[in-house]
Amino acid sequence: MVHFSIAALLLLASSSGQPFRAERERVKDPARIASISVKARLDFDGVLHVTEREVLRVSGTTDGAMRVFDLPLGSDIAIHYVRRVSGESLELRRGDLTEPGQYTYHNPSALLWRFTPRSDQSEEVFEIGYTLSKAMRLAKGGYSLDWKIGPPSLTPEVEFELDPVWQAEGGFPPSGKVVRIRDPAAFSRTIFRYKGPGQPRFAPHPVPAGIRLAILTAVGVAFALLTLIFIVSEVRVGAFSAGAEVPP
Repeated sequence: MVHFSIAALLLLASSSGQPFRAERERVKDPARIASISVKARLDFDGVLHVTEREVLRVSGTTDGAMRVFDLPLGSDIAIHYVRRVSGESLELRRGDLTEPGQYTYHNPSALLWRFTPRSDQSEEVFEIGYTLSKAMRLAKGGYSLDWKIGPPSLTPEVEFELDPVWQAEGGFPPSGKVVRIRDPAAFSRTIFRYKGPGQPRFAPHPVPAGIRLAILTAVGVAFALLTLIFIVSEVRVGAFSAGAEVPP
């Protein structure tokens, strides 16, 4: 079975309902993910396009697999396809897992699929295609990418490509070049600066300096006004007069 974090387990327990439990029970003996390789491209809007190739260990009783995603808070994931690429190619269709050849995804984290392994094989290879949006975070005049790559028990190699509107710091190659990354924390450490027109649609927009100043000014004025109201009210009841009674 796929190993995943305690946080992901809690997320599944809190967010899953009867449909997920029923579909999970239809996968009696899920395959173990032995390794993952990843190709990803960050597009001009700040959306990550990902293809995962997963090598699964299978046996005579294997009837499916499960992939649990560790998604950043507020992000959106869209599963575009699940297909077997070992042996005869098999494109799975979305369904309720009542029969092999189907997959289902339950927000926010669990992808399940059913298949029948080839009888003479101990491994099967599947590809999962998905997009991840709203995973960028404001950081030091640019953005960082809050992306957990693969199950925590595995450290997949990533072929990563940037759209030309992005410029990355921290050892990343120029935009348009593919780099192989083995450090999962590299994306959160790297600052991505947007050089395109306007703002990326699926990344948070920095608050303009003028608006920040207006907010701070409004807070300061409100604090001063409340202080003045307090002082006036205390003066009216004689709290600051020379003969005011001092509590013991």
